[in-house]
Amino acid sequence: MVADVIGWGRRFGGMVVAIGVVGLAGCGEKGPPRYRLEGTVTLDGAAVPAGEVLLQPDVSRGNSGPASLAKIENGSYRTEQAAGVLGGPYLLTVTGYRPEAASGGLDDGPPLQEMLVDGYRLSVELPREASRLDVTISKEEAATGNSRGGRRKGRS
Repeated sequence: MVADVIGWGRRFGGMVVAIGVVGLAGCGEKGPPRYRLEGTVTLDGAAVPAGEVLLQPDVSRGNSGPASLAKIENGSYRTEQAAGVLGGPYLLTVTGYRPEAASGGLDDGPPLQEMLVDGYRLSVELPREASRLDVTISKEEAATGNSRGGRRKGRS
């Protein structure tokens, strides 16, 4: 009985190791090249102090792949190459806020933030190389969440 348990444990342990090795072999694949994207985000000419830029491949225009997320700090954002974009058509969504605590928060909860831009969306065409895309948002666009220009092209 004990010998059966030990034998089963050895076989099971060997299977776990084999599965782990096969799984790790798949982690070495790089996939398609990704490119750094950087730029500025302004609201009525003023830098958006903090927030996020979400970049999603536009599947409705034939692009697919991983999404990217970049933090806005003092009006600027940047993806690192490893977490960058693939190029082609993308949907860009901007969320911006003031990082200072707003009044009216709960005493023991996290500080509230003043939302400046909540889900502003823009369709862009990004080159297949490191590039720059500056996003200019008007207060009217921020209020509706949509760009008046529709589509923009990033530049190298």
